[in-house]
Amino acid sequence: MTQHMKYPSAFIGMIQLMQKFHTLSPFFISRLQDLVTYPVYRKGDIVQHYRETQSTLLFIHSGVMSEKTVKENPRGINTTWFWDDGDAVFTSPGIFSGKPSEAIIEALETCECIGLSAYNLAILKHEFRETEQIIECLRDQHIRKRLQHTMDMRLGTFRQTKRLYEARPRLFEVSAKSLLADFLNMDPDTFARNLKRLKG
Repeated sequence: MTQHMKYPSAFIGMIQLMQKFHTLSPFFISRLQDLVTYPVYRKGDIVQHYRETQSTLLFIHSGVMSEKTVKENPRGINTTWFWDDGDAVFTSPGIFSGKPSEAIIEALETCECIGLSAYNLAILKHEFRETEQIIECLRDQHIRKRLQHTMDMRLGTFRQTKRLYEARPRLFEVSAKSLLADFLNMDPDTFARNLKRLKG
């Protein structure tokens, strides 16, 4: 991971995301700009290791990250989520619990991000009470996306593949087919046939 110059468009993107949930004052925006960092992760970088406590809330300006969760089952590690442009990276338990996560987060390509450390997030919460509402809304949005994915798993395998392909085409450009098949809890051969059918 390297630390690069600031990306104004990245910060603007984060502000636009937050403003979907609350009107932000110029004072809030100015203070937030003082508190964030601009980390860049390279392909293959482990953003968060297994049993590591999430110490920074990340917003992805560009790039794709995967979440692999360690579970006690025959497969051991499952691909449980992907984040891409415009997403806030939440794990469970995450930055708010202070507890170690079962997740491994990996950059699947170069990822330009904005980071807000737990310490600086606490400062922002103390100075601006709307911070709590904004973060809760972001987290609720993420939880709803995960619930929708769980519901989609009830569909037939082709419909699952089609829905993901149409909703998040970027994943199919940078993610290994094995990761996508695992994410859909699908046999790799079945996934490959579905993808071939989609592409004609």
